[in-house]
Amino acid sequence: MEQLGEQNQIKTRKRSRSGLFIGLIAFSVLAHGVLLGLPWPEVEFNPEVADPVLEDTSESAIEVAILPAGTVQRSDEGEPTSTEPASESAESVVARSPQPASPQSAPPPPPDPDQIPPTPLPTPEPPTDPTDELPPESGSSGLSDPDPVTPPTLEERLQDVAAYQHDGTKNLGSGVITEVANWAVAGQTYPAKADTLELPYELGDTCLDNAPLRGTLMVVVDEVGNFMRGPEVISSTGYDVLDDYAEDFVRTGKYRLPDDGGPKAYSVDIEVLYPDTCP
Repeated sequence: MEQLGEQNQIKTRKRSRSGLFIGLIAFSVLAHGVLLGLPWPEVEFNPEVADPVLEDTSESAIEVAILPAGTVQRSDEGEPTSTEPASESAESVVARSPQPASPQSAPPPPPDPDQIPPTPLPTPEPPTDPTDELPPESGSSGLSDPDPVTPPTLEERLQDVAAYQHDGTKNLGSGVITEVANWAVAGQTYPAKADTLELPYELGDTCLDNAPLRGTLMVVVDEVGNFMRGPEVISSTGYDVLDDYAEDFVRTGKYRLPDDGGPKAYSVDIEVLYPDTCP
């Protein structure tokens, strides 16, 4: 009986210890739940303070994002949850992550020599007139000469008294005989003498300082009357304009040469029809 009583006491003690242990466990769970239910302190965030930049001392670095206050709340189970969408949190983390350096573009390939257009040759400058670089003559204005004036015609000269410039040195006088002999052609010992050319005076009653002299004109024609030489004044009337007039008078047929046939040289005396009223 005593052994049975001891066994009952031992069982009673074990049951007491088991109940006490279960009670401690229940109390611990209850205290832990109460502790987790208390409100957490808010995290203060100052946007003016720049995030410290941590140097990456290892090959792999962990990016840490600091969320503003109010974005983390505690759930009923006691676990913190975020009120922002996962995509926005990921974007903020990505925004804070350092961007990888963009790879440098590869240099362009060298141009193909066959596709390079040939370099055009420089256009040579036209040669300059060395007279353009000469300094202007003394007394000149240095300006370019105006357009050349068209020389007056023979008719205009005959009507202009200023064109009558006297030069008696061109009149051979008695020496004209030797000059005439030099014009003889084959079959002639001396050129034939034609009728006197009476040359009109185109200035009317206007008198010259020196009266025109008697001149001599030479000409050689073939058998049909074509000019082979001349007409040419070999002894002047004293005025170039009247000598030119005499040559033109014969050349244009206003003066008729003899028609003797065959090549012949003729000497023609020139007499200007100068007014009798002039000295």
